[in-house]
Amino acid sequence: MKKLLLFLLLVPMVTFGQNNVNVKNSTKIEGPKTNGQIMVENEGMSYLGEGLYRMQQTGSTDMAGYKRQVKKALASIKSHSDGLGLNYKIISQEKRKIPGGIGIPRAIINFMLLNKDGSPYESEEDKKLKIKDAQLEKEYAIEQLKELKGLLDLGLLTQEEFDKKAAELKKVILGN
Repeated sequence: MKKLLLFLLLVPMVTFGQNNVNVKNSTKIEGPKTNGQIMVENEGMSYLGEGLYRMQQTGSTDMAGYKRQVKKALASIKSHSDGLGLNYKIISQEKRKIPGGIGIPRAIINFMLLNKDGSPYESEEDKKLKIKDAQLEKEYAIEQLKELKGLLDLGLLTQEEFDKKAAELKKVILGN
């Protein structure tokens, strides 16, 4: 009985105490996409502002061709624009190699999204920025008008000078 008890105590210690040499390391690296040891920055589609977008497609090896990267990038652009129900217009197209990438090809396509009538597509981001800019412009104009009124009260401006500058600021404030 003592031998059985000793056996039951020692077996787990020996089993859990051993190093398993056959375990493979499966560490997942988060962050930018890598091609071997080369970091690929800004891969994929990015918004540049004012309706402009950039699609960057990079080959996985130096054996990948530019034509294939351009084809993949154009397919992504078409898929994105079709998903939004929009058209697109290619603005520029570049063929580059990754710096230090020993010839790994990179296609960069700048494009604009267009509504079905051909007018530039205005994203929600652009709309928010325009509203914010208009609000800031109004606030600035109000501050300027207050300063002008103070200068008028101090006698540093004539009524004519005040009226002339105030008319311009009122257009901004009232949105005329």
